[in-house]
Amino acid sequence: MLRLLIQLAPCLVLISGSGCALFTSFFGEKPDEIDSPFTQTVNSPTAPTRDIIELDVNFAERPLGDPLLESILWENLDEIGPFEPGRRKSLNQAGIRIGVAGSNPPKALEWLLVRSSSRQGDGRSGSAPARYSIPIVAGADSFVQAGPAYESATIRIPTEDGFEEREFKNLRCVFRVTPQMEDGWVRLHFLPEIHYGSSRLRHTATVADWKLQSRQKVFPLYAQSFEVGLNSGEIAVLSSMGKDTSSIGRHFFVGSDLDNQSQRILVLKLARIKTVEGVVSE
Repeated sequence: MLRLLIQLAPCLVLISGSGCALFTSFFGEKPDEIDSPFTQTVNSPTAPTRDIIELDVNFAERPLGDPLLESILWENLDEIGPFEPGRRKSLNQAGIRIGVAGSNPPKALEWLLVRSSSRQGDGRSGSAPARYSIPIVAGADSFVQAGPAYESATIRIPTEDGFEEREFKNLRCVFRVTPQMEDGWVRLHFLPEIHYGSSRLRHTATVADWKLQSRQKVFPLYAQSFEVGLNSGEIAVLSSMGKDTSSIGRHFFVGSDLDNQSQRILVLKLARIKTVEGVVSE
């Protein structure tokens, strides 16, 4: 044993003289300078950010055939800029009318919004409140119900060959709204949908996967989808047009109840855009 220690003594002396240098070269001179594969992930990565679009939703109502809705309001809205002529014609044939206003809305629209501010609902089953706000994550979906629920309705739907009449039970007319961020402004994609039938657990596509959610059947109206570009503070106005009582627009904004012929106007204002940081899970 003594002979072994004598043989190892030179090595021990060498290590004792250079050990600090070896330790420092591997771990660094200070604890926070440690360069090790086990400690390279100590600093958390930058948290992801999400853009949140907040929409102010307003509903107003006027008697069907009111001159304010027939001409006065639309004379002060831009119906041409948001769409190509073919798309606008397709929407008008379906009884849907859309216009855009700047951050300083015309007086006719201001008057409608003031009138709607005190109305909490139209008194009918399934009616939405007159005014509320919804936050939507950019790229995700949200829903705006255009009017009350109906027990049944027969809707005339445009097709490539003309029109097709479809009957729905227990239906709601809904806009699926999906915002996309552009360079300093927001593109809002609208997909009109008819939600009908009884609510059941159904497989529903989400951002991450499929989930079972309680919902009705959905009849999407892809041919009547459209996009509107808005800057902060600008407004999109949606309503119906035409005399066809079975059109899509009629059921979204007027309904089939002959005892209550009021026309609804849906006003969506891009209230603000917020960027929030997510939470990084270790």
